[in-house]
Amino acid sequence: MKPNYRKHPYHASCVRWDGDNLAEIQALLPHAELYREVYIVLRSAYRMDTLYIGDWVAKGENGDIKCYKPEQFAVKYERIEP
Repeated sequence: MKPNYRKHPYHASCVRWDGDNLAEIQALLPHAELYREVYIVLRSAYRMDTLYIGDWVAKGENGDIKCYKPEQFAVKYERIEP
């Protein structure tokens, strides 16, 4: 019988881009760049992500940054109190 595995709990700081909270996004990701007041570009050494109004950005414990559409975010994350 093959052993089963469970992924370790993963904690992340998350912010939803609502079009008016650029300062909050930049507090989490200082290198975030606003374009045409509609979307944010997040650049890293390995890739470039685009964050549109309504999307979520998550910065994990290890510094990984991931962008999610609202539906994806709802499946992967649940809110916890600090």
